[in-house]
Amino acid sequence: MSFGVLIPWLGFYWDDWPLAWFTQVLGPQGFVGYAPYRPFSGVLYAISTAIVGKMPFGWQLYGILWRWLAAVSLWWLLRLVWPKRERVALLTALLFLAYPGFSQQSIALIYSLYFLYYTFFLLSLAVMVWGLRSGQRRMLWTMLSLALAAGAMFSTEYFYGLELLRPLIIWIVLAGGGGDWREKSREVVRNWWPYLLLLVGVFAWRFSLASEETYAVTVFEVLAADPLGGAGGYVVTILTNAWEAVALAWARVFELNVLTKQGPLTKGLHWGVVVASAIAVTAFTYLRGTLGNNSKDENEGGSNDMLLLGIAALLVGGLSFWAAGLPLRLVYPWDRGFLPMAFGASLMAGWLLSLLGRWRWAQVGVGTLLVMAAISFHFQTGITYRQAWELQKDMFQQLVWRVPGLESNTVVLTAELENLVYYTDDSLTAPLNWIYAPDLASTEMPYMLNFVGPGWGGGLPELEPDNAIQQAYRQFIFRGSTSQALVMHYRKGQCLRVLDPLYDAHLPRLPEEIEGILTLSAPAEVVRAEGGAALPEQFGSELPKGWCYYFQQADLARQQGDWVQVAVLGDIAFELDESPNHASEYLPFIEGYAGVGEWQTALELAEKATEINPAVERMICDVWERQANGMPGGVLEKFECGG
Repeated sequence: MSFGVLIPWLGFYWDDWPLAWFTQVLGPQGFVGYAPYRPFSGVLYAISTAIVGKMPFGWQLYGILWRWLAAVSLWWLLRLVWPKRERVALLTALLFLAYPGFSQQSIALIYSLYFLYYTFFLLSLAVMVWGLRSGQRRMLWTMLSLALAAGAMFSTEYFYGLELLRPLIIWIVLAGGGGDWREKSREVVRNWWPYLLLLVGVFAWRFSLASEETYAVTVFEVLAADPLGGAGGYVVTILTNAWEAVALAWARVFELNVLTKQGPLTKGLHWGVVVASAIAVTAFTYLRGTLGNNSKDENEGGSNDMLLLGIAALLVGGLSFWAAGLPLRLVYPWDRGFLPMAFGASLMAGWLLSLLGRWRWAQVGVGTLLVMAAISFHFQTGITYRQAWELQKDMFQQLVWRVPGLESNTVVLTAELENLVYYTDDSLTAPLNWIYAPDLASTEMPYMLNFVGPGWGGGLPELEPDNAIQQAYRQFIFRGSTSQALVMHYRKGQCLRVLDPLYDAHLPRLPEEIEGILTLSAPAEVVRAEGGAALPEQFGSELPKGWCYYFQQADLARQQGDWVQVAVLGDIAFELDESPNHASEYLPFIEGYAGVGEWQTALELAEKATEINPAVERMICDVWERQANGMPGGVLEKFECGG
């Protein structure tokens, strides 16, 4: 419920776009060999894209399916490890399913596969325990468990740390039968050594490839440079992240900051989902037979083992991230590191609930309350993804209206889009190419979108004229030049601006990063009016043609010097119920009316613009200079354009 209700309004985010676009250009088979350091992931992506396709709706469902299967796998594992703690196993699995430390479920094309890998890992543990419990065909179960573990480890490094839990799980299972601890220790080693060999082999292989990866292993360098300080720093980091995974992750589920800004319909839907989830959890728990008088759950026993396993899981869960020096934070995008930590955090929550074992309804009630709060959190997070998708669609729709066609080998430059929270320039490069090169069938990529400013633009040369640009984009390559660039600026609540140094040199409140590259923008050279570009089907239907449509069309006509068309568009635009979002949006129409001699209208619009924001006076003075022929007397003085 927490993830499914908003699916019709969700789209592609972050690295979803590049992967969907790769499927469009190369087909599912293009993923085979896609990531040499994660070889099996390419195979799973190829299979998944062949099944799901390229539409966000299917991937959102696929992501929910694999998250659910991961939770079912955890439930099975817990039932095998602690057969007499059915109710705690069920509640722990539900808390894992709703775990709030990871907030990126809506980035479904990417993370559906990560939950698939998680399922492989958890099934590997469950199959291992099944083999230990059954005592029959142990070699067969070991081989199957090893295959699942290898599938997970050759797909992602996220769960490497959790592999270290196997000997502890084997010990817990074997200890249940009693016996001498020394014999149990030898039995643990006998059962663990195949997994240890696999783990050591994978570690060695991945370390040999570290220099080729985006995130290199840094732990050895840190410890070599300062053994005591480095070790102390890692201890603090691990303990801090463990605390965040258990306490702070669950503490944030009671926040309602996003919900308070929504309308009554969204609020009503939210509370309906939360209440329905509470009913569903309670009913499901009852139907599973864990609440009745015949419940098999023991009131005590097993809790200490669960506590020990939970603590151990928290101490090793983030190993891959810590080894690479990557931060774990409860904010996007760094809360992805809490995905492997969810295992230990859920075990800790399950252990706390097990302390209420004598009071079954209280135990289920507290568990249900936590699930309800987590569902509320995920629903509110989903709202932010919905809003980001709407903004992204609005931005690209306006770009298509303003730029019907774009010359190949054009680089699009902009400042970081602060309102598009779940996107980077890499993310947005994919839809840009999909829009303007929908039939691309080669790895020569015709367009690239780059953010400029602190922390961005690492693949760009000095942003001065006539510098060649060559950037890799996974299997693709872009070749362009700083002299074939388009600079744009998008801010929520305003129309997209395709900037032209001729018209926008004095545009108020431009980010400093854009001011510094404005002279590189060459819309007259790279924008084609006859292109016929359209949004791909992933965006859904075209947005209504409101004020920003007419602004973009007028700006395009102004670029072509077609003042008659600008004036015609203005006549339509100013009859709308909408009005300009920013004073500078009057400027194309002011110039258009001046260009056809309708000076009275031009002056009236200029006065409105300066009343809204006096800072546009310099832009208006630039218009009067360009349209000096036929200008009535006193205009320059009225707008203080002298000097």
